[in-house]
Order: sequence, then C-alpha cells, then structure tokens
Amino acid sequence: MRCPICKSELKFVEFVTVSDVLGGNVWEKKYVCSTCTSTFGVWWDSTGELYSDKYIKDYGTMFVDGNTGAFGSWARKSRVEIYKHDEEFELFEFWGWKGEIRYRYTSNDEGDILSRKPYLQLFRKDGDGWTYYTSGIKMLLYCCKQIWKNRKDVKFIAEYAKGSEWDKRWWKVVAVRFSKLFV
Repeated sequence: MRCPICKSELKFVEFVTVSDVLGGNVWEKKYVCSTCTSTFGVWWDSTGELYSDKYIKDYGTMFVDGNTGAFGSWARKSRVEIYKHDEEFELFEFWGWKGEIRYRYTSNDEGDILSRKPYLQLFRKDGDGWTYYTSGIKMLLYCCKQIWKNRKDVKFIAEYAKGSEWDKRWWKVVAVRFSKLFV
C-alpha cells in the first residue's frame, strides 16, 4: 500500500485496538507514511481505511483526487465505485418527476476508473423531498430473477406462490403466477 498524500510506501508499525461498528474492539495493523504522517497525524489499517489522531479540516484537498484510501487497497477502490458522484447531472424535472443521469464505476485497487456506465435514475416528488422510483417492470424482473434463482427451494416457492391478499400490484401478481410454474 502507498500513501494517498505523497504516494510513498506505507510501513507497518504495530497492532492497535480499534472500535468496530458493533461497539467491540478489534486488532488492526497500523500503517504509517514515514514522509508525511508525522505532519498530519494520520494512519491506515490493513484494508487502507484512514484513521486520524486529530480532526483534519478540509482533508479532501490534501489527498490525491480527494480519496483518503491508500493506493493499492480495497478502501481506495470502494471510494471510487461507491462515492464518486461528480459527473452526475439532472436531465429533467416536471410534473413531480425528476430524472438524473448517474454512472456506475468499476475501479482497480489504485483508484483508476476501468469503466463508466451511465444509467437513468428516476425520482418522484414526495412531500418536501424526492423519493427514488422503481418501475413495475424493474420489480417484475427482480422478482422473477429471485424465483428462478431459488426454483429448487420448495419452501421458498410455496410461500411465494401463495401470494398475499393485500399486495395486488400488477408485477407482484405476474411474479406469483410465474412462481406457480415451479410448484
């Protein structure tokens, strides 16, 4: 792994205890950069995640591409694939509907973009804000895919084929009929 500030090699220093999401403590390897870490008081774990001993104001400007993940790590790759939103734009907005062009990125561990695929994201007005809209066709395809994937699981198919009295959306009714082919 390499430092995302100066691109020099990170060196293993020691094992440290870090609090995880569930409130427990886990042992992590602590990697530091011998060139710039002493100035900023930052270090990285074995997955490339950044940790800091003090608050860093406007840390995005000091890292290469504003990405805090170490070069050659899972963290740098995920920062590009999940959090990169700088090229998205609004396509239209009328009658309570909004369409945006967004991109799905694939990246390598160095943070280089390997591919970029555009897709249309629809939203509809919901009170004061916007709600993500999923079309019935998309839901039908999702349900049929789940049924096909679990077609050998008799219990899953039997439960799905029963349907529900309260859910009469057209795509759900078609999916239930599709599941009855495997009962």
